[in-house]
Amino acid sequence: MFSQEKSSQYLGLALQKGGEWADLFVEETTKNKALLSDKVIKNVSQQQL
Repeated sequence: MFSQEKSSQYLGLALQKGGEWADLFVEETTKNKALLSDKVIKNVSQQQL
């Protein structure tokens, strides 16, 4: 996810083009992974994409 500063920068850039308003849509994806061996959890990880 990007910061509030980056959000303001992107919205400011959009409004510089002469518009009266701008929308910012953000999508976040998380990848979860579990490694099992003989029904025992060996490793668990989470990754932000």
